[in-house]
Amino acid sequence: MKLFEKSWLQPISGLKKFTAINLTYSLSRLLNRRKFEVVNESYIDLHDFNSEQPDIIIYDINADYKPALIIEMTDHENFDSTILKMKIISKVYHIPDAFVFDLDEQKWFRVNGNNVQSSSLSEKFGFNLENVLL
Repeated sequence: MKLFEKSWLQPISGLKKFTAINLTYSLSRLLNRRKFEVVNESYIDLHDFNSEQPDIIIYDINADYKPALIIEMTDHENFDSTILKMKIISKVYHIPDAFVFDLDEQKWFRVNGNNVQSSSLSEKFGFNLENVLL
């Protein structure tokens, strides 16, 4: 633990990375790998390397790797700016399921355009992200 305290990274970054990797692995085991690919920190638009890189993306393989679900993890301090960013991304890229996970509060929020609701239920896939994260 002393090593983490001396790191130049923010204290939340280790928890964020660990949680994202675990969730990526769990989602990849849950979904049909012939239809969907779950990726950690990749571009939303694989043809545009200037596009955003959410913490987790589920690509629809049969739709030319269009994002079907994205997840961004944040701390409570950066929550509002992350929500705003996800509102914009979900509109621009027409992503049906966009989620923000507040690591401090341990709460999920679903973002669809301007709509933000306290929910971890994916309408596209029909599962509860909170249960996947356990």
